[in-house]
Amino acid sequence: TFSGNHLSGFDALDSQVYLSGSGNTFESSEYGPADLTQVHLTPAKAVARLAGIPDLGAELFFDGVDGQIFTINDGMGKTVTFEIDINNAVEKGNTPVYIDRNAILEKAFDPENPPEDPVLYVAFAISQAIADKINGVGLQVTAYLGLPIAIVHNVPGPQGNEAELTAGPPFFVLSTFSGGIYSEGNVIKNNKFGLVRQGLTAVYCAGTQNEIVGNDHTSTGLNGWHVDMSDKLIQGGCVLLDEGTYGNTVDESLFPVGTVCTQVADLTVYNANPKIVLNNTIVGLESCNLGHYFNLMQKIRQAQNFLERKAQIEKIA
Repeated sequence: TFSGNHLSGFDALDSQVYLSGSGNTFESSEYGPADLTQVHLTPAKAVARLAGIPDLGAELFFDGVDGQIFTINDGMGKTVTFEIDINNAVEKGNTPVYIDRNAILEKAFDPENPPEDPVLYVAFAISQAIADKINGVGLQVTAYLGLPIAIVHNVPGPQGNEAELTAGPPFFVLSTFSGGIYSEGNVIKNNKFGLVRQGLTAVYCAGTQNEIVGNDHTSTGLNGWHVDMSDKLIQGGCVLLDEGTYGNTVDESLFPVGTVCTQVADLTVYNANPKIVLNNTIVGLESCNLGHYFNLMQKIRQAQNFLERKAQIEKIA
């Protein structure tokens, strides 16, 4: 429980609260300004880690790296076995990860412009080749350069935990796919939110069974969801329930003075009818149907991707 705190002097570059978790309560606190959102409730993505790259790099010096394999099953119907390839020959059915041994070693021991650490250079060169290949075969995962390589499932929530990573030596699985959770059962209640500078939304929710109740939005500067005739977003609103959310309760009434249109947007609104909302409960207000507005969706995705990348980098680190 996060209660009774005063963050009005804290200026956030993205969100005051970014949460991928369950059963938390944020109440009776005062928040300062933020660029994108005040509270961001979002599912977390599953992550696996493939290790052993430095050992693979050491074997490269002795030409013993060819033929090493690892396999990713993304849990969504696609499995790929990758094979390290030095000699342009791989087992049938395997996907080659070509390693240009001569080019890598030549660069690692360049007498005119040598890297600071030749061994580390070799390991990162191999890691880059592996990550690039993983990202180029249509799996529902994204690999990030590193030692170990972090492999993040593209689908938020627990579904990503069903993916599998297996490997043979010198590779080894430092951690299998895990950590994918919904943001559910959280309570955002009786808080006073600060200014949202980029005018998107105060509370972003991409989870389930959350309660957003009794918060004070009067200082957010958000005058209600509005788009022009060309579907361009003119201004944001105070609450945004993203596509696929369900079971959430929104009961808010303290909005900025001069609000000109609906403050709650539910992108699961059915068939352009703001009276028919899929499972979310919005008390005392009609929700905007903004699901078909491309420019709004594009801006939401840009903000969401920015926050996810930032959070994922911090999680990987």
